[in-house]
Amino acid sequence: MNSCYPFTNTPLPYGYDALEPFIDQKTMHLHHDRHLQAYVDSLNALLEKAPRLQGCSLPVLLRSLCRLPQSLQTPVRHSAGGVYCCSSSAA
Repeated sequence: MNSCYPFTNTPLPYGYDALEPFIDQKTMHLHHDRHLQAYVDSLNALLEKAPRLQGCSLPVLLRSLCRLPQSLQTPVRHSAGGVYCCSSSAA
């Protein structure tokens, strides 16, 4: 994951089948390629409309939620939190 906007969904540092038999390859593809990508796309779409937030890292965005405009707090919490949680578990 890059440090700030636009965020990208980087390739896994291991094969999709690396966690078998505990997590199958299909589940890893779904989680990484669709689920995490949806959070990344959503966060980028939000930040595209908020240029002053584009230089913020994921942890800074999450720590600063209470300082964001009210209309952005929940969507940024959901999207940035999803990116943070999904990318942290994938690495």
